[in-house]
Amino acid sequence: MKLTLNKTALVVAQALTVLGMAGCGGNDASSTDVLLDDSEMAQAERLRWRSMDKSAPSVSIDQQSGDVGGTGQISLSGQASDNLRLYRVRWSNDRGGSGRASLSGNYLLATWSASPIQLQTGANTITVTAEDAAGNRTTTATTVTLPDAAPAPAPAPAPAPAPAPAPAPAPAPAPAPAPAPAPAPAPAPAPAPAPAPAPAPAPAPAPAPAPAPAPAPAPAPAPAPAPAPAPAPAPAPAPAPAPAPAPAPAPAPAPAPAPAPAPAPAPAPVTSSALLVTLQNFAETAARNWNFAGHSVTDQFTSAQGRWDYTDTTYEPWLFDRADVWRMMFELTRNTKWQTQANSDLAYYESRLSAEGFFLNKTGEQDTKYSYVHPWSTNTAKQTAAYNATVAGFPNTYSTGAGLWTERELWVALNAAVKYHTVSNSTAALSRAQAMVDQWDQVCAGRKAPLVSYTQHEGGGPGGTTPSDLISSPWMSALYFQAARLYIEKVPSAANQVYRQASDYFDWMNTPGTRGFYSGSEVGSEYAGLVFPSYLAGGSLIGDAGPDVGNMDHALDVAGFVAFAIKAKTALGLPTAAAQQRLADMKATAVVAFAESTRTTLYLPKYRINPPRKFNWWTRGLYELVANGGA
Repeated sequence: MKLTLNKTALVVAQALTVLGMAGCGGNDASSTDVLLDDSEMAQAERLRWRSMDKSAPSVSIDQQSGDVGGTGQISLSGQASDNLRLYRVRWSNDRGGSGRASLSGNYLLATWSASPIQLQTGANTITVTAEDAAGNRTTTATTVTLPDAAPAPAPAPAPAPAPAPAPAPAPAPAPAPAPAPAPAPAPAPAPAPAPAPAPAPAPAPAPAPAPAPAPAPAPAPAPAPAPAPAPAPAPAPAPAPAPAPAPAPAPAPAPAPAPAPAPAPAPAPVTSSALLVTLQNFAETAARNWNFAGHSVTDQFTSAQGRWDYTDTTYEPWLFDRADVWRMMFELTRNTKWQTQANSDLAYYESRLSAEGFFLNKTGEQDTKYSYVHPWSTNTAKQTAAYNATVAGFPNTYSTGAGLWTERELWVALNAAVKYHTVSNSTAALSRAQAMVDQWDQVCAGRKAPLVSYTQHEGGGPGGTTPSDLISSPWMSALYFQAARLYIEKVPSAANQVYRQASDYFDWMNTPGTRGFYSGSEVGSEYAGLVFPSYLAGGSLIGDAGPDVGNMDHALDVAGFVAFAIKAKTALGLPTAAAQQRLADMKATAVVAFAESTRTTLYLPKYRINPPRKFNWWTRGLYELVANGGA
């Protein structure tokens, strides 16, 4: 996004007068008041609020309340302070769960509260972390024990039956010859193992596939029957007064051993069809069906938790092309409900698109991040206006002196060019698209990633600094490759160039020193075993390049890119094992991101979409996952 000096000054002035720290605790881990577009707030913070700061904030846990012995839900509160500017307070439970605490006060001293925090049986260590605007952090912790539920009283034992009277002894018969021992029965043959179920077929790669239904889970193997207990040996007959007693009968043969149980199957991999089932729940919230799945929202559900409406000043939900995302949902599900939503949102969007191709809801600047071309629209004039806006707003070649350069702006330009060619069949649009693909290589400058300084990518660094650390955004690059995939469908001769870019970028991301991926344990012990994608990669830990729980929300869009990288490596004859592993990692993290965005608070939508634009990048990621065969 391009900000004029006046716009930056306006944002800074607003940041000076509005604290904007209100958040939502409990499961609303990513909730925050939507006061400004994230990129604007980031620039305001970096250009004005973040002065040079080496001092960590302080934080204390002062009060605990709630029902430890009943529901196991508690609230914690305390105080946090900083010498310059307090940014946020988060909590995490080592038994599962995390969130952002709500703040009240000012940016030097604030009271924080987190509620509800769900406990698990046993000891729960709740860690509270305060972070200031420079990224300095301080943690404190408390342990809360949730007792086991009282066991139900054991039933009174049944009275023992009265012993049967001993039979009167019968007169001893004459001794009979000893019977021949019965032959031992042959052991029963072990049953043949059941054949393993055939794996579900991978979704067919297509730009608009209908999803395969989620495969039915394989039935659990029946447990082996317990061996029958050996019968107690019959008592030897009482000896007769006459000659030698008859020999005792031969003991009963031991039963045949039960066959050894088959080893437990490995956990089933996460499938794109399973992710789609869950994503459709979040689609209900994205469509503003707030009361879906039995929840009933109240006035307590506010913009801080993701509430929004169709007003002429609401723009954030439209970032990453909301109307086109509904088209993708329809193609993935073939549910006409989403097709209707796509047409409705397209009509609204075009009604708010100016003759110059800018989204009128975004006032104060001509922001081409909201200028989208829709080939399925019948309004050619609007498509031409949007395309022309992107051409004027982003140059064909890169300049080191540009005030701002990101992979997201490159996506906006390439996406518009490719789609406008579909509308107009313009050769100029294809030339513009090729220029965007070449610009990726120009910024790479012989490296495997398009690296620019932190300052050029983010508008400035912590503490008002201008760091020169070279970084790249994996999730913004995923957007670029979404448009690049569409381009090489039109121009197959460019496929090798784009495939090489994707293969190289994955290799760069997967190099440990670049921190394109990092262990979830860096965020909290409850995420150990997960892999998170970085918001900004390159090895730096400055600002947004550091670990953050919110980065898991980009696992699905990065998964879509990794699936394309696998496709690229396959076409180039390169090994794919490392990329296959990272694809599995990203899908597993996406499952956790979905789970952590599922609320239990009944006055809020069950499936949290906050910020509202998150649904757009989630759906784009899953669409790419399916289109690239990443089942």
